[in-house]
Amino acid sequence: MSKKVLFLILIILTSSIPILQVFSLQLACEHLLSVSSLMDVIQIDDLATAIIDSMMLIKEFLSTVCIQVSFTLKDAFRHILLDLRFILLVPLSSSLICNGKRLRVYFAPCGIALGHAGRCLPVAERLKRMFNDDVDILFSTYLDGLLFVKKTSFPVKEAPPLSFIENPDGSVNVKLTVERSGLDILPKFFKQMLHELKTMCSFSPDVVVADTRLSSILAARMLDIPSILLIHQFFMKVPSQSKVKEQIKRFAEIMCMGTLSSLWSMASRILVPDFPEPYTIAKDYIRIPRTFKKKVKLIGSIIPKRPEELPPREELRDKVLEDKDSILIFAPISGTLLERTSLAKRLARIFSKIKRRGIEVVLSYGSPESDRLVYKKGNVRIYGWLNNRFEMLKASDIVVSRGGHNTLSECMYYGKPMIIIPTPYHSEHESNARSVEKLGIAKVIEDDKLNVHTIEEALEELINDDSIFKRCERISADLSLLDPVGEITEEIFNLL
Repeated sequence: MSKKVLFLILIILTSSIPILQVFSLQLACEHLLSVSSLMDVIQIDDLATAIIDSMMLIKEFLSTVCIQVSFTLKDAFRHILLDLRFILLVPLSSSLICNGKRLRVYFAPCGIALGHAGRCLPVAERLKRMFNDDVDILFSTYLDGLLFVKKTSFPVKEAPPLSFIENPDGSVNVKLTVERSGLDILPKFFKQMLHELKTMCSFSPDVVVADTRLSSILAARMLDIPSILLIHQFFMKVPSQSKVKEQIKRFAEIMCMGTLSSLWSMASRILVPDFPEPYTIAKDYIRIPRTFKKKVKLIGSIIPKRPEELPPREELRDKVLEDKDSILIFAPISGTLLERTSLAKRLARIFSKIKRRGIEVVLSYGSPESDRLVYKKGNVRIYGWLNNRFEMLKASDIVVSRGGHNTLSECMYYGKPMIIIPTPYHSEHESNARSVEKLGIAKVIEDDKLNVHTIEEALEELINDDSIFKRCERISADLSLLDPVGEITEEIFNLL
């Protein structure tokens, strides 16, 4: 029993070393770039002095990194010892955990943004309907995911968060993330994994369903509980903001790919919530390693509400539009809270200046804490949260999105053309946007080129091209044949 625990901890520690190295290299690059730019601006006559100054800066940086790593490793091993004291008291076999007759399912979605929890909730709701509420369900998540699940009837436990620091435009600030918390990621991860172990032991689940949560997969493996991993991103691309960092970026991607693949493979079954070809969205990220290809399956994207479950579109347009003949532009802004609110304000300013008549704009920045109209000016309305979001989606003519996987999936199910504004340096959003653009159902605008002119131009192209709407309708009809939630529930039963 103890050998099994120590073996898993050794794997995690060994796997974390490349990640810490990547963080250190990225931070080093930030410092070296700042030194380089300083030299370009200031003319230094004495080259020897410049070299000495540069070496002193590098020495100071490396000293700081070594001190941080030292403290991080000490803290990590302290957590390991504390965790072991608890783990060794836990029977590592599901046969020793007393289960009642009721099915017990534990959902553990990643809590960053809303998409991961949004994929798990339809599965939980399907299970409740199938068993007439004679099923026990528990969620474990954090940050935005926690607020989202709290708005439902499902019980939820707050897990210790893992997060990153953003710029106002929604891009990840690598430097600040690494400086403030990057080197502490290991003890934070162990704290989260310990929480998962304790919660699972208390709840005694029959199956664990984790959406991009490694700590939950490892905890389930240590307790010999069958687990299903939902993930649409096997291959990690590291954002690069300059050509100088390209080699570091490639090294980081290779190391992260090898590290994460070996850990994700500890799940009993891996289900990819993305569409089969030719409609796959995250094409650049679904490179399934051969070592565990047999346990992986593409099932189609998961959305909470299918279009056929709602009233007819014309009925919904009468309900949500002030003028039913208007063109409805819907912008359900995805991402983290800072990103959502920042983009919503920018879009509100832009759409209020659009010259075209006969349009109505509804924006939602997806804050579960606010379910009211927070802004209205002219033809623009902004909501903190829309309880009838899918009614608005079905009633809409065009959707504006950041390029999040879930939002693009919903638009394809509902047959909606899109204007996509990918988050800066967010390689997944950029890749998703290009995949959908190639299908001929979207226009992509880079964030730094977002203005009244580019929005007007994209709107005119979409509105005046009937072939785009026909392609959207054909794709929607093809995707209506998929039942990804049914695929997941079937896998749950297969694991019992």
